[in-house]
Amino acid sequence: MQQILDIAQRYGKKVAFCGRSMENIVNIAKELGYIHIPTNTVIPVDELKNFPRNQTVAITSGSQGEPMSALSLMADNMHKHLKLKRMIPWCLQVG
Repeated sequence: MQQILDIAQRYGKKVAFCGRSMENIVNIAKELGYIHIPTNTVIPVDELKNFPRNQTVAITSGSQGEPMSALSLMADNMHKHLKLKRMIPWCLQVG
């Protein structure tokens, strides 16, 4: 997570932590000094819609096989804040 935060800051991207478990983990890690969150890097997940996709990073936890977990909801296109989008490799783009 620290590497993601550092790279996001370096490239001017905003980071959103998605899910109650992820937010709890980040808060505990911050309190214990395991991670440093760069100033003005993290935004609430509901603010992702206010930024272009190429300026944001979402960090979420794994699915743990639970049907209502973040990754399962994204796969079913039912997540409240995040939508998966097919990416076309740059080498295949035409035009």
